[in-house]
Amino acid sequence: MLEGPRKENAVALQTVVDQTQALHALKSAGVRIDLADLAFLSPYPTSKLKRFGDYPTNLIPEAMPITTTLPV
Repeated sequence: MLEGPRKENAVALQTVVDQTQALHALKSAGVRIDLADLAFLSPYPTSKLKRFGDYPTNLIPEAMPITTTLPV
């Protein structure tokens, strides 16, 4: 089980992945995304986050396609 800063980093990384997938879905649906909107997002939320709680981990996740650009 991850503890301390490693857990926080894992949560932040997963948040980046989730946000990126959501942005791609919005872009595919024809939603216009401004740079100002992206600047507002943060991968490290500090409110309403169970920072030191239990986070179930799937150590054998499905492979996801790798994208290196944001849909701006």
